[in-house]
Amino acid sequence: MSLELKWLDVKHSKEKILLNNSALLKIGTVLSELEKKSGLHIDPYSDIRLSPDHASLLLSLIKDNGLAELIDLQKLIEMLMTSVDKSWWILVIGD
Repeated sequence: MSLELKWLDVKHSKEKILLNNSALLKIGTVLSELEKKSGLHIDPYSDIRLSPDHASLLLSLIKDNGLAELIDLQKLIEMLMTSVDKSWWILVIGD
């Protein structure tokens, strides 16, 4: 079980990250909170587009839950911060 995240915009699409099962388990609570607050359901079996506003909310939830320091989430956090700063959408791809 994993998620691949990459930029929705084709000219930035080469950069991508992979969240493995271990990372997904660590942020499971955060993803549930995101769904409750925004209605956006991210799961490892489907694809979804993550807006800069959703990226901002997800980033806040990660920080609020004390997960920002986890090594295996650093690339995700960087991608979320870039999404917010540059208003880039993220494509989340499930297995």
